[in-house]
Amino acid sequence: MKTIENLIQRVKENDDLALLLLFERYKPMITAVTKRYFIRNLDENDWNQEALIVCYESAGLYDFERGTTFGTFFRLRLQNRAKNLLRFELAKRRALYASAISYEALKERGQICDPSYEQASLPTSIELSNFIQTLSS
Repeated sequence: MKTIENLIQRVKENDDLALLLLFERYKPMITAVTKRYFIRNLDENDWNQEALIVCYESAGLYDFERGTTFGTFFRLRLQNRAKNLLRFELAKRRALYASAISYEALKERGQICDPSYEQASLPTSIELSNFIQTLSS
């Protein structure tokens, strides 16, 4: 337990390496918590980023005198963050985003007939000289 307390103290002193070591120590717990929640646009990297942020915040707020272990404190805060993200995802005003399909996906399925547009081209020297002759002095 001394090593965890040491890591937490080092994180409070802004030691990035200690934060990563603390994060890796609780990786199985993080995986267990994040697998319980499905949020549409969050992949594993996003979950790891959220968990790293929560780990940093938890280490900063953790009080050694409270009587709870850091793991319990961290897990509770991570579960609360996941619930907040889920609440945000399921809000009524964002309900339309849940069923939204990207323009590119519709185009690939053939559900959108997009007229082909010619890309703008740079004028040639002949066109430029003709244009310059039409200008007034």
